[in-house]
Amino acid sequence: MTWRRGAFLSPPCQGERPKGVWGPLARLACERGQFVLPTIFIFPSFFLFVFLIYDTAKLSREKIRHQFAVDAAAFVEMTNYSDFLNRSAYVNGAFPMRIFAEGFGDIDIKGDRKRRCGGGGGCFVYLGDVLYQNGVFPYGNSAYPVSPGKPPNPLPDTLNEESSWKIRYALTHTTGKNTETSKGAAKNEDPPDMPGSEYAGVFVVFDQEDAHDWWLNWEDAQQMATLYVQIWQLLGSVEEAQYSVLERLVKQHNFYKKAYWLNTGDPVETGALGAQSFQSSASGFLWPNGVKFFCHKQITYYGSVPTGQLIPPYIEQAPEKPIVVDFLDKCDGGAGLFQILWVKPSELDKMRKPMANPKYAGYPVTQPWTAPGNYFNYDFNKEAKELNYRRPNLHATVSCGERGGAGAPRAEVWPDPTPKFQVRLYP
Repeated sequence: MTWRRGAFLSPPCQGERPKGVWGPLARLACERGQFVLPTIFIFPSFFLFVFLIYDTAKLSREKIRHQFAVDAAAFVEMTNYSDFLNRSAYVNGAFPMRIFAEGFGDIDIKGDRKRRCGGGGGCFVYLGDVLYQNGVFPYGNSAYPVSPGKPPNPLPDTLNEESSWKIRYALTHTTGKNTETSKGAAKNEDPPDMPGSEYAGVFVVFDQEDAHDWWLNWEDAQQMATLYVQIWQLLGSVEEAQYSVLERLVKQHNFYKKAYWLNTGDPVETGALGAQSFQSSASGFLWPNGVKFFCHKQITYYGSVPTGQLIPPYIEQAPEKPIVVDFLDKCDGGAGLFQILWVKPSELDKMRKPMANPKYAGYPVTQPWTAPGNYFNYDFNKEAKELNYRRPNLHATVSCGERGGAGAPRAEVWPDPTPKFQVRLYP
């Protein structure tokens, strides 16, 4: 049995081709039914492939959008800490150094009888040097510069070239021909010690030898002690205000939650889950655990008063009782006059050193998010079981004030207060 070409063609295509029609076109017109079976299989597969691409793109877009939101929220939240640490470093070092050095650095103590340097009109004793040696304010890089007959440069011009600002209190205090430990030397320790020297916990702005050696009169000593209190009271109020702002911003981590909400439109409660992850690392930072205020509780001073006699013409006296300076309630050990804000090193290390897991330095943040639905009705949220959230998670690590290598900026609050805290984000 033989088959004739076109035996199964429709009747119009059997026999001779129509007149006036080109052969190939006539054959295609007669064989169009052969596309039906391939189309049945190809087009559904094509549309499934299109839906797969679309759902994959939608899922990827949402994941990227939420990842950007987590990165931005974590960065903004850590910026609150960075700002506070930088401002506190300024209050600890650069601000008091500038105020006292520029305000009192080139003021020569008046008096004809300056026993410590042999007397005479050519003896220059600058008030800034006396205050620095007494531990009243810190200074940068080296001992306070004193040049005979020439006012000192009140501010060092090399700090910005240093990787760390060596702003510290004087280590020694010169008394006549003797040198003893300065009353402010212990403040350089970590944590700082607020000594009272031999005066049973009372900080002495001018001691009896100052009043005797420089003939520092009572009115001048009283005025300087008042200025000392006012300056440090102002610095303390600035630092307390800075801390109040930090506490209000980070206690509930509202910046993180609102930044995540603004960038995703998800409920605020969703951002609260990531804020809890941030809080697990930052829980010990706030006062009084990580942040501490160190203060003086009482102060006194000495000045010379005339006796009306030939010998001795002057005697040194101090107030009958030490002056209580209980201006700041948050002081470690009780209310006092602010001197230094200190942050526990272990809390700073959490911000800038890598922990065992993850490998990046800083606070690890985990943020669950809700994956959108898809054409295939596959529930990615149900399959994710990380941290029992029943949702997939996003991760970021944010650091603040990492310690670099040799010569690299090293941010510190105290000692060596260096305001170089910067926020860095890791994936």
